[in-house]
Amino acid sequence: MKRLLFDVESNGFLEETTVLHCLWIMNVDTGEVTDYADQPGHRPIREGLKQLESADQLIGHNIIRFDVPVL
Repeated sequence: MKRLLFDVESNGFLEETTVLHCLWIMNVDTGEVTDYADQPGHRPIREGLKQLESADQLIGHNIIRFDVPVL
């Protein structure tokens, strides 16, 4: 089972979001943390989305009302 805890940062609330600044993912079982941002020195956000799609379980604060819908 692959359990991922994640958080996103954007430029506004759900209805106002036009830019996703970054995505952080922690594998709950291994403790590995990876950050994603479409900026030099970071992995692309698209890679992080693929990681989230491969999860068996997603964990996070306010992911139902913000993070998942904004993604």
